[in-house]
Amino acid sequence: MSSQLLGVCVFWAEGFYEKALALQPADPDVLNNLAACALAGPRPEPARALRLLRPLLASPPAALPTRAGLRAQLRAARCQLLLGELAAA
Repeated sequence: MSSQLLGVCVFWAEGFYEKALALQPADPDVLNNLAACALAGPRPEPARALRLLRPLLASPPAALPTRAGLRAQLRAARCQLLLGELAAA
């Protein structure tokens, strides 16, 4: 897949996740998927993705579905690596 086509797909998906976030601002799957979009485009935005993931990372483990918590932790580690925050990753 070309980077231009990937960018269009990410832009399209991101628009839907933004609308979903407006309806359910604390939904862990929406936050995770929107963070994934921020990382997947032709110009990854790890700081933005990390901001989206912070509420999930601050939640007690029992408050999140296991899958959502694991995805948030893995994406946050990737963000920190991309930002050069190796110790935090």
